[in-house]
Amino acid sequence: MNANLTSTKNALSLLALPLLTTAALLMSCGLPPSPGEDNEPEALASTAQALGPPTINPGGVVNAINYTTNIHAGDYVAIFGTNLSTSTASCWPGAEECGGAFVVIGPYIAPITYASPYQVNVIVPWQATGNRPLVVAVGTQLSQPYWFYVQ
Repeated sequence: MNANLTSTKNALSLLALPLLTTAALLMSCGLPPSPGEDNEPEALASTAQALGPPTINPGGVVNAINYTTNIHAGDYVAIFGTNLSTSTASCWPGAEECGGAFVVIGPYIAPITYASPYQVNVIVPWQATGNRPLVVAVGTQLSQPYWFYVQ
């Protein structure tokens, strides 16, 4: 099985998992948990469960530079909603997990540059073109897939 098909199957399987910790989400993508960070399932789960699931606002995925829906691979994208992270953090030049949030666009991990409970900024992976689902994971909770077009 080729690597692209394997990563696609892994990422798509994430959408079907109702209870998943950030550490488990990273490991299911073949990535180790971030060293030195609190990846304990009970700590992440209790915070996320207290907040409720992440919710992406209608029209809440926009180009972070001009706030339009004109989005290209490699662009910075702002995601607006509620319960999108457990804390406010800046993660430059981009991290797989930031502020307790993890984002996938289709089968690709989107590097996060900023996270707060109401906004998460990510970089659209270069491979993510076409109509793609975006999912935000916070602790054990997943957002509903938000479909948008990447040029």
